[in-house]
Amino acid sequence: MAKAEYQAHLERRLADLSLGVRKARRRLDESPELRAKVEAAGEVAALEERRERVREKLERLQHEPEGTWEEVKTWVEQELDYLDARLDRWLDRY
Repeated sequence: MAKAEYQAHLERRLADLSLGVRKARRRLDESPELRAKVEAAGEVAALEERRERVREKLERLQHEPEGTWEEVKTWVEQELDYLDARLDRWLDRY
């Protein structure tokens, strides 16, 4: 897969993740349980922070030369995999 195609694929994954994080934030805001809300708020904030770092790296990916983008791509893939799994566990729990 060419760099531009792969970057588009990663951006779609990030967009899907962003939708999931917004869903988690809504679920958190609607929760009546204060204790669970406080605990979950920290987890959602951590997801949002890591998602933002991925977005920044994806922007950097656009400017990486064709031969050196592999390292950034690998980091982004690993982060997206981690965030997808964390979000799924969070949504299952709350």
